[in-house]
Amino acid sequence: YSSAASDVYKRQRFNRESWSGRSQYVVPTVIVILTLALILVPIGAMVMFSFRDGTPWNPGPLSLSNYIGAYGDPQTYQIFGNTLILAVASTIFSVFVAILFAFLTERTDLPYRNVAWGLMLVPMAMPGLLFAVSWTILLSPRIGIFNVWMREIAGLFGHEMTEGPLSIYNIWGMIFLEGLRGVSTTFLIMVGAFRAMDPSLEEAARTAGASNLTTFRRVSLPILTPALLAATMYSFMTHLESLEIPLIIGLPAKFYVFPTYIYFTTQRYTPPEYGLAAALGATFLLVSILLVYWYRKIVGQSGRFATVTGKGYRPRIIHLGRWRILFFAIFIVYFLLTIAAPAAALLWSSFLPIPMAPSWELLDSLTLKNYIKTFGDDDIWEVIWNTLLIAVGAATLTMVMALTIAWVVVR
Repeated sequence: YSSAASDVYKRQRFNRESWSGRSQYVVPTVIVILTLALILVPIGAMVMFSFRDGTPWNPGPLSLSNYIGAYGDPQTYQIFGNTLILAVASTIFSVFVAILFAFLTERTDLPYRNVAWGLMLVPMAMPGLLFAVSWTILLSPRIGIFNVWMREIAGLFGHEMTEGPLSIYNIWGMIFLEGLRGVSTTFLIMVGAFRAMDPSLEEAARTAGASNLTTFRRVSLPILTPALLAATMYSFMTHLESLEIPLIIGLPAKFYVFPTYIYFTTQRYTPPEYGLAAALGATFLLVSILLVYWYRKIVGQSGRFATVTGKGYRPRIIHLGRWRILFFAIFIVYFLLTIAAPAAALLWSSFLPIPMAPSWELLDSLTLKNYIKTFGDDDIWEVIWNTLLIAVGAATLTMVMALTIAWVVVR
């Protein structure tokens, strides 16, 4: 009897331990399945509907007409070329500036490094739509604040102008704004790589007689490759699918890109061309798959550069000398262009009936009518509540899923 009871107890204990061991994977498994469903179901729906002629509630028969209509039009390839130009140029701008700022904050004796680090995150607080609108107030050819000031200065020297001399409504203006918008997130990706990199490898290369350029090319760059590729891919895809700046700046400039093309197929046609939009969206899907494949192939090869180090090392700080103030001034200029100037332009314009350049004469024209009209609307509080609800809910759900997926993949 004692032996039988002992066997029963051991089986029960084994079952409890087995269930306890399995139960810790239940929540991660559910979240992984949910995440995959949220990714694969919309993609599958888009691919299937791209072969339908009708609407989502009345799909119609299978057909290739959407692909023929989308890719049989020469204008599609011109728009795709515009999109690539904007995405590639903006990515180069963002990644270059982000790497420079990450290097300065992590590996140099830049003055007020903590302040500079914090300034890099502030631009993320301004939505892309407001950022684009603010720069139309600053650099519109006729009423742009900067252009008005520059015309007044030119007038003092006898040069009268009715427009310009700068305009935000062109491809260069779009690249400038997209590049500025993409720096902060790319900076966060690269700054972690610079912080985790063991500087003793660079010191060993210099001891062996390698120059700074050779050390960067043969040692630093291979170690930074995974983070650099991740930052470049993320930046490129973000610029490729960006809608706010192409919508606000690109339409007046008559520079059309894929996101605005897809937007108009679903918003401006009657009935909406959902199948055409899905066929155009397949291009984004194909580009994403190719980029992920390329990234995984490169990262797999970069594993031969991996190193195992302790946790006691400190990055070697590079002394900038007399260049310290200049590089800190670059941070200040970036902050002025991404937050200070756009926010000031929006704030000033909010107190005027129409946008006008700041001047002492306009101080008497400042009014609160725009604020009274806005907050006097009964629907505004519901709008504010909906915005906060979506922001908090989306951020919470995103972080839970990202944390779980990262734990499953890495650990």
